[in-house]
Amino acid sequence: MTAYLVKRLLFAIPVLIATALLVFLALQLSPGDPVDVLVSPIAPESVRQRVRTELGLDKPLAVQFFIYMGNLARGNLGTSILNKRPVIELLKEKLPITAELGLAAFLLQYIIAVPLGAIAAINRNSIADWFSMILAMIGVSMPDFWLGLILILVFAVTLKWLPPTGYGGIDKLILPALALGLPRVGRIARITRSSMLEVIGQDYVRTARAKGLPKHIVMFRHIMRNSLIPIISLMGLDLGYIIGGSVVIENVFARAGIGNMMLQSIYSRDFPVLQGCMFVLAFAIILGNIFADLLYALVDPRIRH
Repeated sequence: MTAYLVKRLLFAIPVLIATALLVFLALQLSPGDPVDVLVSPIAPESVRQRVRTELGLDKPLAVQFFIYMGNLARGNLGTSILNKRPVIELLKEKLPITAELGLAAFLLQYIIAVPLGAIAAINRNSIADWFSMILAMIGVSMPDFWLGLILILVFAVTLKWLPPTGYGGIDKLILPALALGLPRVGRIARITRSSMLEVIGQDYVRTARAKGLPKHIVMFRHIMRNSLIPIISLMGLDLGYIIGGSVVIENVFARAGIGNMMLQSIYSRDFPVLQGCMFVLAFAIILGNIFADLLYALVDPRIRH
């Protein structure tokens, strides 16, 4: 298991390098100039050129990229163009806010979706099956930002049960976690249902039932455990989705996390901050997939061997 983990971590290095290259090129070749944010449009060209030199934007793209990768290898993500603070410090401040929201949404969606899909699979073609799948389809069709606005309107403005915005305390976490997690419930429930229906028809399940094993043992030891592989795959991808989805949700609920900082850096053309945020997003996706691979081995010994 240790050798497998080391191999997966080594494979992650070229993925991170490729991601850094793509993000760097996408930002550098996109319309707009960070100098326009810092310098007045009527400023002399000499002033603009001096600012460009201070930011290192006067060098060729290849040189800028190798400088960026050299700094990245030393753990230096650069300095924000606007507030002159190291990007790593900004990320340390914002990461706990986004991680809190992401963990809450992650747990919420699987706590709801997996039992919903299991109920649909066990009661196939019944009222419970149709009802759970209708709920799943409604969840899939709801954009997270629209759901966030509806939750604010109902629970904050109309009922006044929860605060509409802010950070700190469970009461300010409930609505954004629901807005971020619920749209994914439908997809997870449908995949859980399909996976369990495929396992229920296997010979070993019929044999377990024929031996007279209790229903709960057949369900959890034979059906549920062997249905987990597709669900675990989604778990790895969901980590990246949650950080990416927080860009919208954190702005809807005025939470000052990484998502909010990423959007503000896009508006202000703060390339170092945006590159740092995208690097964290890519790193989270890679860690999520490594985590999923390790869970594969724990759930299915055949993969481990």
